Amino acid sequence: AGALQPFFRGHSATVSPRREPWLMGPHVTAAIRTAIQQRYCLLPYWYTVFHQAHNSALPVLRPLWVEFPEDPNTFAVDNEYLIGTPVPEGRDCGYQDNEMRFLHRRPPAGVAVGDVYLDDGHTFSSSGGQGEFDCGHVIQTVIILGRKSAPSSVTLHVAGREGVACLFHYEEACAVLMVGNLDQPVGRDWELHLDQQQQQQQQ
Repeated sequence: AGALQPFFRGHSATVSPRREPWLMGPHVTAAIRTAIQQRYCLLPYWYTVFHQAHNSALPVLRPLWVEFPEDPNTFAVDNEYLIGTPVPEGRDCGYQDNEMRFLHRRPPAGVAVGDVYLDDGHTFSSSGGQGEFDCGHVIQTVIILGRKSAPSSVTLHVAGREGVACLFHYEEACAVLMVGNLDQPVGRDWELHLDQQQQQQQQ
């Protein structure tokens, strides 16, 4: 659970027994390694949620009633929490090897928008400032949840360029559409158009 909380580190006193992960045996070490890798895959999402907290004062970890105030069943739930806005109401993103994946639930209107906060990792005075920030991150995959059928085609549209057909895979049993090999820089605006109805998934 600690790997999915804002503050995550080992802590002990000088008189405490050693507790490094590699001292607890291969099974425990492997489990801790997996948890840490999952946390690092979510780093862009953590940055985005902290940026939202900075601007709106919404907590990073949220009880369910914060996102679902109209549902009284969430008021007494004290053994679950959300990291930012849940995927059923918005978006999520993950990161691995300088590549990003966006996860969306297809809303009733058929249009979804995703965003991610990035900075240079060093500057602290950028709030409210002007300027540009170039980074090498690219978005490779968009995952769309809740789509009831496979599209006949998926086309990538970038301003000033002709549309490009995209590779995609649809899992009917899970109602999941995966669009891959996008290779789009994070700082660029682009759209995905799905089948003849041109339902849009926009960055």
